[in-house]
Amino acid sequence: CPSRCEYCSFITADLKGAKAKVREYTDALLTEIKESSAYVKELRSIYVGGGTPVALPDEELERVLSVLADLGKGVEFTVEAGRPDAINENNLSILKKYGVTRICVNPQTFNDETLKRIGRNHTERDVYKAYELANKDFSVNMDLIAGLPGENFDDFKRSVDKAIGLSPDGITVHTISVKRGSRLYENERRVSVEGIEEMIDYAHDALGKNGYSPYYLYRQKYMAGNLENTGYCKIGKACVYNVDVMEEISDNVACGAGAISKRANFEEGKILRYGNPKDVKTYIDKIDRINREKAEIFS
Repeated sequence: CPSRCEYCSFITADLKGAKAKVREYTDALLTEIKESSAYVKELRSIYVGGGTPVALPDEELERVLSVLADLGKGVEFTVEAGRPDAINENNLSILKKYGVTRICVNPQTFNDETLKRIGRNHTERDVYKAYELANKDFSVNMDLIAGLPGENFDDFKRSVDKAIGLSPDGITVHTISVKRGSRLYENERRVSVEGIEEMIDYAHDALGKNGYSPYYLYRQKYMAGNLENTGYCKIGKACVYNVDVMEEISDNVACGAGAISKRANFEEGKILRYGNPKDVKTYIDKIDRINREKAEIFS
């Protein structure tokens, strides 16, 4: 990522500090993708994310997408482009070249002061610019977060209204969660947001009135108000990957540091899971072992 957000607990790193490992990491990732492709009999979707995949140098991004594009033509192909300040004409043209159909442009909020506070480098203006570029060729989803530090109901309402005004195909509304490993957790431990239920209720009503329906929902630990994250979309624009992963109705062959693969064993009614090492160096060093152990899960 270009920077690390206060609420983030993902295995992400500031690219400036991680540049030396990018090529080596991409090499390991491509090895795993190629090995894992042997398990795929019928492909329903491809998803690249989270973090900010387009923050990679263009040549590395192209290396990854070229291999993925060969796995399946015509399936839903999502890249969670993420940060508006990392999206530009060059990387969008690469995405289009390799058949990407859906991308995420994630403002989280349209409040510039909040964006600074949570460690994001983009501005409200960057969101409009990135959306205008992306909306030409891709189905676009946007993420918003209710309960960000320092925000009240009016701030969140403004963000919901701004997102609806842009009219992307999907809008996902997250409730702030204090996750272990995040700076927010280190500083706050738990979060109680005044008006959080009102925020979520407003998003539900406003989105419903503007042609968006909820199609997936999930909860995490330590969420404000014990609420949830909900994906909304226009008719016919539901993300296949989100539905499959949330409902656990198909295998998920996941690659990369921290990725968790799932094999759905419907006969025995259970899910087999395999988690890759979270640390990038460990992932690179153990890539051969990872490929062997994944083969046992999916064989």
